[in-house]
Amino acid sequence: MPIIIKGTSGNNAGKVFEFDESKEEILFGRSTKSDVLFPADNVSISRQHLSLKLVNDRYQFRMQADNPVFFNGEEAFPNDEIPLGQHTLVIGLKDSPEQ
Repeated sequence: MPIIIKGTSGNNAGKVFEFDESKEEILFGRSTKSDVLFPADNVSISRQHLSLKLVNDRYQFRMQADNPVFFNGEEAFPNDEIPLGQHTLVIGLKDSPEQ
């Protein structure tokens, strides 16, 4: 089953990103190497803000401690595992328009 990421607000509103379930890492940020790319002038998102890393058939959050990420309304932390299912991810400040 593919990994589907849907932008619901901000620069990626309406965009759909689809990845094979075996993709080892999904990158989010302002860097042109990102799979989910944000505008260079969006200072609430860092160049390499977040990645979802495949570990033992589950994705885990990888980010620096000062890169805010909220998962289903709660702050996410490095190495937190993402359960199967549909979730809400907010990148940047909690009131960030990037979801």
